[in-house]
Amino acid sequence: MTNLELLKTIYQGFLNGNMDVLFSNLAEEAIWKIHSAPDSPLPAVSIGADEIKGYFQALDSEVELRKFDIKQILDGGDTFAVLIDLDRKYKSSGAEKQGQYVHIIKFNEDGQLASFDGYEPSA
Repeated sequence: MTNLELLKTIYQGFLNGNMDVLFSNLAEEAIWKIHSAPDSPLPAVSIGADEIKGYFQALDSEVELRKFDIKQILDGGDTFAVLIDLDRKYKSSGAEKQGQYVHIIKFNEDGQLASFDGYEPSA
């Protein structure tokens, strides 16, 4: 499976609630970073499978995803930029965020997800 095919499979798993696809393809010391507002209730940095699983548990309990549409995937071989139209609501505060998000995802030489950087709109 190519990195692009794996990336698409991981996103499809996320949309279908099957996170095992992601977790089984993480590099041992994978780094997951979310670049968001300082008051975000989600962890900004997670390292390794256990912390990344914790991030997704927090995401599930704190965020209601209303829209998650992948608009474009820019393929750099082992590095990808994914443009996403996203609409979400924070359950605890009621705050809402909409806009275009960018995910930068890198795979290592073994075809495992090594890093994720998620950027959200500032406004």
